[in-house]
Parts: sequence; C-alpha cells; structure tokens
Amino acid sequence: MPNDETVSVNTVTDLYSPAGLAAGSGEVPGYELLEELGRGGMGVVFKARQKSLNRIVALKMVLTGRGGPTVMQRFRAEAEAVGQLQHVNIVQVYEIDEHDGQPFYTLEYCPSGNLSKKLDGKPLPAHEAAALVQNLTRAMTAVHQAGIVHRDLKPQNVLMTADGTPKVTDFGIAKTSSGEGSHTQTGAIMGTPSYMAPEQADGRTKEVGPAADVWALGAILYECLTGRPPFLAATPVETMRQVLEQEPLPPRILNRSIDADLEKIVLKCLEKESTLRYQSAADLGEDLRRYRDGEPIIARSVNILERLQREIGRSQHDAKLGRWGNGLMLLGLLIFLVHTTTSVLLAIDVPEKVAFWIPRCSFFVLFGVWLWKFRFGTSFFPTNPLQRLLFAIWLGYLIAFSSIYWVTSSQGQGHLQMYGAGMALSGLAWFAMGGSIWGGCYVIGLLYCIAAPFMTHLDGSPWAPAVFGVSWGLTLLVVGGRYRRMGKLPATGLSG
Repeated sequence: MPNDETVSVNTVTDLYSPAGLAAGSGEVPGYELLEELGRGGMGVVFKARQKSLNRIVALKMVLTGRGGPTVMQRFRAEAEAVGQLQHVNIVQVYEIDEHDGQPFYTLEYCPSGNLSKKLDGKPLPAHEAAALVQNLTRAMTAVHQAGIVHRDLKPQNVLMTADGTPKVTDFGIAKTSSGEGSHTQTGAIMGTPSYMAPEQADGRTKEVGPAADVWALGAILYECLTGRPPFLAATPVETMRQVLEQEPLPPRILNRSIDADLEKIVLKCLEKESTLRYQSAADLGEDLRRYRDGEPIIARSVNILERLQREIGRSQHDAKLGRWGNGLMLLGLLIFLVHTTTSVLLAIDVPEKVAFWIPRCSFFVLFGVWLWKFRFGTSFFPTNPLQRLLFAIWLGYLIAFSSIYWVTSSQGQGHLQMYGAGMALSGLAWFAMGGSIWGGCYVIGLLYCIAAPFMTHLDGSPWAPAVFGVSWGLTLLVVGGRYRRMGKLPATGLSG
C-alpha cells in the first residue's frame, strides 16, 4: 500500500504521549483520560475530561524515555506557537503544564475526526471543497502573520468540529521566525511527502516559507476535488521524487465535473517554483472567493510558450553539480587545446595520423588526471542515479564517437570527415542532458544539431578539428561557469 506518513531524517512523529498511561487506567492531575485518539512512534494523544470545567479536551504529552532534548524543545515550541494563535479555524490550546517532569498541553477537542476521515477517498462537491480550503487559508494567514510556517499541512492535520468547521492542528514541525521551531538542520527533510512543496522535499530548509504551506493547501484542495493527493507512490522516497520531478496530473482528468477555473487555482498552488504560486495564503483565499462568487480569477492557464520557457529554465541537482564548475571549464580548455593543436599541425603539413594521435595521447594523459581529481566521490564508477545518468550519457558518447572514427577509416577516409557526424552526436548527448539536468541543455543540443550540416562543408579541411574544439570549449565554458556560480561545495566530485 502507498506510504504517506510524515517523515524526517530524525524520525519525528506527529504525536507524543506519556509513558504508563492508557485510557481509563491513569490520570494527569486535573484530567481523566477517556480514550486514545491517535498513536505515533513517540506517543499518544488522549481524549480527556477536564475535571474543573467538566469539559472534553485533547491531551498531548511526550512519551517518557522517547523524548530527547530536541523532541522536548520541539514539543514546547509547538505548544507556545499554537498557544499564541487565536483563530476560529485553528485548534485552540487551553493549558500548558507538566506531569512527572513531562510537559503536556490540552487543546480543543474536535469530535468529527479529521478531514481525511471526512473525505475517505471520495471527492467533495467543487464549491464545498473551495469553501473548506478558503477557511483554511484564513487560518494560515493568521499563522504566517505570527511568523510561523506549519510545514505539515495535510487532511490528517485538519480537524472537523461537530458543525463541520475545519481547524488546523499539529504544529509539531512548524518553523518559527524566532529560530527553526524548530531545531531542523539544513538538508533535513520533514513533513508528509504527498503534501510537501519541492523545496521542502529537496531539503532546502532555508527556502521553506509560507509558499510551502500554499503548496500544501493546493494539495489538500486537489484531494478534496479528486479523492487523492496530487502525488502518491508506493514509498515516501518515490513520492518525494514525483514531487521534485513530475507535474501533477490536471485534476479535471480525474474528475470531469471540476470547473476549469478551480483547476487553474489548484495548479497555481502546485507550481514547482515558489515564486509562481500565490504569494500568500490570503491571495489564494481571495481567488477562491472570486471563484465562489462567480468573479474572474487571477490564476490562469500556462500557455505553450510559457511552458517551453519554464522547461528550458528548469534545473535540477544544482547543488551536487555545482562542485563540477571548475572541472567542466578545465575540460573545455583541454578539448579546445587538443583540437586546435591538431589543426595547427595539419596546417604546417604534419602527417594526418601524427597530427591526430599526438595531441590526443597527450589529452588522454591529462584527461586521466582530470578524472582522478573530479571523479565520483572516491570511485571512478557511479554510485547513485544522477551519477549513473551522467556516466551513461558521456561514456556512450565517447564510444559512439570512436565508432564514427572507425567507420570513416573503414571507408578509406580520415578523421577530418567525421566532425559533421560528431556535431550531430554531441547534440544528441546534450539533448539527453536537458531532460534530467538542466533545460538549457536542450538549446545547446539543438545548436549542435543545427551546426552539424554546416560542419560537413568543412570535411577534409585541416581547420575542422579547431572549429569542433572551439564549439566544445565555449560550451563547457558556459556550462561550467554556470555551475561554478551555483556551486557551494568544493570541486572534489559528485556526491549523491
């Protein structure tokens, strides 16, 4: 079954609870525990009766022996964060206290369960879904104005009151403006995969702000309209991969009764780039109001030119490839020198085979040194999917280029007749990079393919190698310079 649980590198769960307490068998001073509402790896939330006021509350507490200093700090930060929020669509905190040295707090009890229970895999009518999420945007506007980012919005964390009012709960991994809310290290992945924004799923903790909650609101609206979240795979890791690499299936494909305007609102929330989403929960709420009132909405469809522009600008693995910036520029210089040297030797009437092999033998030696310095971590062989992709593309390119050389040789021609085909092959290699690394590689590949027919006019010319070398040198100078600017790590090789 698909796994959609909350994940983090520290295995932090949603719920915390006291040790040795079970419904009907124990008490926290002033409260009678009635039944268990939810259990996680570190605890339980109980339904309890507050004796002094004879009212039903939810009681949340850290499990003895399970909560280290980080968990305790996170628990206290959650209680303080929720305690300062007063909104009709946020579960209210009643009391923060301790029992046997363990902090606990009580909060508003919502008898109708959570939104996930209400949905039960079935879509809501479009206007009901829009109204529900509009209420959540009001709550999140208050949350963001208080300097808090929830980071784990999902149907399970939206509780329903008896009259159907949705209320946001569980600020256990919230990020606050006063710190990290909070003790999350850069690179830590915290949240629930199906509702994580790309920057959150990619571990870019510093970039996770209100826009991540807008994404989650869009994912909740998507599920309210279709009965399933926009991304859901067999494992959390695969779900996060979908979040990072795939576009959501338009909700109208899953439910034809959805209005086109509402689909536009959902898809704007689920833009990969945070700057392309609604800039605030209030903006999303306002567009949902326009939709419900029959007014023109702000969200619009992305046209073909915009989609093409985004695809070209799309970039992945920048942090990992950034350390290769200097290496790519150096490799470009080596390729330029070896091919230009070949052309110069041919121009002064050095025999063709000598002019071809002497620079290349020198290049192979220097290329070996380059490989040693810029190898895959501690190995020449790839150890993760990104490395395997790069290894396959460029090893395949080198093998194919060697094959072209032997084909031209078997036809009684020399290497001066191979550069037109070499240009086309280079275009194919760069085009393959465009789909998985950087969309700009599409443009580079297209330019090589366009140049290939013109390159054939230089067949037999001693300057064909130089033109080919200049093309590759400039390409790697541009690409390497790009990654050098983005690089944050020393240029010592690719890591996962």
